[in-house]
Amino acid sequence: MGCGMQRMVPDEPVDMDDAAEVGVVRHSWRYPVDAVESGPMLRRVHPGDRARFVSDIALALADGPCAVCHTDHRALVPDGRTVWWHSVTQLRPGTNGGIRCETHSFAIAEGQPAPKSSPPSPGPDDRTLLQALIDSIPDLIFFKDPNSVYLGCNRAFADFLGRGVSEIVGRTDLDLVPEDRARYFQDRDAEVLRQQTPHRMEEWVTFPDGRSVLLETIKTPYYGPEGAVLGLVAVARNITEKARAEQERRESDRRLATLMGNLPGMAYRARPGTERSLLFASEGGHRLTGWPPTDLVSRTMPFETLIHPTDRDHVRQSIAIALDQGRPFTLSYRLIDRAGITRHVWEQGVGVTDGLGRVVAVEGFVTDISPLKTAEDSLRTLSLAVAQSPVGVLIADAFGRTIYLNPRFRTMTGRSMDTVPDIDAFIAGVAAAGPMAVADHHAALWRALAANQTWQTELPGCKPNGAPFWAAIRVAPLLDDDGRLSNLIATVDDVTARRQGEEQLRRAQKMQAVGVLAGGVAHDFNNILTAILGYSHLALDALPDDSAIRDDLHQVTTAAERARGLVQQLLAFARKEKLEREAVDLRDIVHDAIKLLGPTLFSGVEWSLQCGGDPVPVLVAPAQIHQVIVNLCKNAADAILDATPLGQTRTSGGVTVTVNGLTVGAPRDLARSDPARDDVNRARLDTGRYACVTVTDTGCGMDAAVQDRMFEPFFTTKPVDKGTGLGLAVVHGIVSDHGGVIDVTSAPGHGTAITVFLPLNDSGLPRRRSDDARRVLLLSGEAAMVGMAGRLLRSQGFRAVGTTDSRRGLALFSVAPDRFHLIVLVQNPAEPVWRLLTLARAFAAANPDVPILLCAAQMNDGETAAFQAAGVTCTMPTPLAPDSFITQVRALSRAGSQAGSLPAIQHNDM
Repeated sequence: MGCGMQRMVPDEPVDMDDAAEVGVVRHSWRYPVDAVESGPMLRRVHPGDRARFVSDIALALADGPCAVCHTDHRALVPDGRTVWWHSVTQLRPGTNGGIRCETHSFAIAEGQPAPKSSPPSPGPDDRTLLQALIDSIPDLIFFKDPNSVYLGCNRAFADFLGRGVSEIVGRTDLDLVPEDRARYFQDRDAEVLRQQTPHRMEEWVTFPDGRSVLLETIKTPYYGPEGAVLGLVAVARNITEKARAEQERRESDRRLATLMGNLPGMAYRARPGTERSLLFASEGGHRLTGWPPTDLVSRTMPFETLIHPTDRDHVRQSIAIALDQGRPFTLSYRLIDRAGITRHVWEQGVGVTDGLGRVVAVEGFVTDISPLKTAEDSLRTLSLAVAQSPVGVLIADAFGRTIYLNPRFRTMTGRSMDTVPDIDAFIAGVAAAGPMAVADHHAALWRALAANQTWQTELPGCKPNGAPFWAAIRVAPLLDDDGRLSNLIATVDDVTARRQGEEQLRRAQKMQAVGVLAGGVAHDFNNILTAILGYSHLALDALPDDSAIRDDLHQVTTAAERARGLVQQLLAFARKEKLEREAVDLRDIVHDAIKLLGPTLFSGVEWSLQCGGDPVPVLVAPAQIHQVIVNLCKNAADAILDATPLGQTRTSGGVTVTVNGLTVGAPRDLARSDPARDDVNRARLDTGRYACVTVTDTGCGMDAAVQDRMFEPFFTTKPVDKGTGLGLAVVHGIVSDHGGVIDVTSAPGHGTAITVFLPLNDSGLPRRRSDDARRVLLLSGEAAMVGMAGRLLRSQGFRAVGTTDSRRGLALFSVAPDRFHLIVLVQNPAEPVWRLLTLARAFAAANPDVPILLCAAQMNDGETAAFQAAGVTCTMPTPLAPDSFITQVRALSRAGSQAGSLPAIQHNDM
């Protein structure tokens, strides 16, 4: 602040620069207080202001030692000018015990030569009001002269320094703070006065008591009326708490930035509205979208455009509804990132409102849930697979307690969670074995599980309707990532059909072996019997009529004839070649057989033949079917004879032969006399049309043991001289060779009914062209389409089999896939593509050599490729043009008769 004020001055005034310009003149006096009214200082005061000057010092004196007096007054300078001075007088104790005055004066304005009347000066009340106003300000306020001497301050500054105002005024920073800080403050003061510009600074101030505070100080020079710098005024504010709060805020911002940077997604703030322009996006937005947050916020790449077009309207509407209702929103939708990859995202947000309740922003969070979505889809697929599995599934915890049963398990076993609380109850409930066997199974099960091995077995079980079945049971451990047992999974499958097939295969192999043996033996016996019969007849011709040995030779001849009949049956049983077959009416064959048997029947047996009026066409070898009817009728007659108790007179019995047609809509097991018993030989009738011949007698009947073996070669219940055991074996072989089945219903004492089912042959059709040998399977979901296409095909000589039930069509094809030359699938407009794909795969799996023609609406390349992979040979668009349709059917049906000659999938436009 220019020259510093002298610390010690003499009693006479010292003018340091009395001739300087106004505002730079400084004067300092030190004098006893009693010299105020007559001292040198007063002589420089304008006569008009002397009384007030003395009065102000007197008032200060009344306040006691160390009081301070501020006075603005006029002063007279040697050149006669009048100058306004500001004088600060501080009272201090003198060396002789009195009070001395130290007055520091400096000019604040230049006036004209002493006016006749002096201008008004601020009165005591004005100064008191000004001081009160300054003291009411909470910030620290102080004034300094150009020498850094405090001229005044407010109460807040005094309290901050822990001193009174009188202890501050008239002193410098050297008197108040440590010297290093004082020098620093004085240097800043000098810089402010030199540059004459406001300065703002933050300063740490440490006091002797150890306190440290941070002050934000604004220092600015203040000027007199003529623009001269009179000193500086400063306003300081203790910002220690503010700085601490700012530091905490910065730390909080840093933590928040770190947290947002580590979030697996993007936090955002956006404007409300349909476009949702982003005001803020966290760093996670870069990982989520591939676009930097600056691009998302600057609308280089608006976030709204990244939403999948299909989902965009849904997202907008959902957010708008939530904001209107004043509630948070949660959404799942698809997002296309910068690389073009579609991601599934989850978003949660809320509207931010102002004081009037208006939505001013939307804040929320978006994260990538693609892995979760994939896992959910896999879990859903797995759940559907388990729920719709064709085998029963049970899931239990590590202790064997049941926690899940799938629907197939419940329908197969008729049991629920309540009746199957654990694995042990599951085995006991399914198995029909005795308690000892179940206990053995339990022990084996837990031994296998303890070794982390799968346990499996097959047990006879019982269905809810009481029907027996064979259950294949598997129980496997499920291990967690640490290799510890977490759950158990058990499956139960009905393997009755497989067991039946295995048994049938075993019997077929047995019969095949017997047939080979019988054929070889029969041929050798034929040679021997030929010689016996030939030589016997020669001997008879050579003997006289009255020869005693003629009767013996007749017995030899009779026995040889009977042996020849037995050999003929052996040869029929062992014959492998197929005889020529022809389409005949089954009623005619049965009628001829009954007519042939008439003269040879036992007396007392009543015969009844029941045939409907409609033809029953079959494609058979007539001689073989004739033999079947004869053998069954003879057995029926023998059963009536055997029903008469020994020693009693035989009464009349009846044999009824029935011929009719039958249509089976769904596969079914054929009846038995005892359905509760385990019968792996139960006959099964598949869907289709059949010709039926039933031979019913009122004879002795058969028990279950006899029924199980009745078709085995050489098995018979007749005496040795009456039965060979080959009759029913031959019947079984002939019927099986014709693709038929045999059903037997019998019970001891209640007679027997044997029914032969042969495939019905549609031989009643009118004369056909060369295409009449080609059978076409037609499937469509619309009955009208099936009827129209079927009539069209039949009018052109094809043998069309049509249905609207895809399962029935597949069953018809599976029964005899070689009977069909072509499959035609006509798409229902409401039928999904995947269903047709599934159906095509099923037909192709059953017989890949049969062509498949698909008639459907226009398909894209992807669908066409999918059908080609599924086994479809050719496609035609709908609606069908009859000429093109018939041409395509004729070409494909001919190709279907030549395996390996089918063309690749092709498109045909009609």
